[in-house]
Formats: sequence, C-alpha cells, structure tokens
Amino acid sequence: MEYIKINENEMKVIKTETRNIEVVYNLNFLIEQRKTIQAQKEREITQRDKELTEVDNLIAKCKKLGIVEKVEIKETIK
Repeated sequence: MEYIKINENEMKVIKTETRNIEVVYNLNFLIEQRKTIQAQKEREITQRDKELTEVDNLIAKCKKLGIVEKVEIKETIK
C-alpha cells in the first residue's frame, strides 16, 4: 500500500491488488469513525457484562436451591 499526503486534512491510499484502487480519507472523518467504533465497542462490552451478571446470578440461585450439574457418565469399553 502507498500512503500519500494530499493536504493537511487528507491522505490518499493506493491499495495494490490486481488493480490499483485509490481511496481518499479525510482525517476528521477517520477520527469520528474511530470514536463511533469505540462507542459501539463499549456498548457491546456493557451489554455482555450485564448478560454475564445475569447468568452469574442464576447460577448462584441454582446453588442456593441445591441444583447441581448433570454429570454424564460415558462408558468405556475395555
């Protein structure tokens, strides 16, 4: 890949595949895009943390009620 500064706010990226593809990136856009991706990531992590807490609470309730894991016994042939 080739990176070329266009001006103080933009750069051009030339990706060499089977053909040259030119893409112009605006730095402000990239900064905003990164913020958006970071915010999405944090929301997803927060949601997963809530789900883990819920499952942990359900496991604790099971233990309190004396519910145990079902153990499967596999027969081995000798």
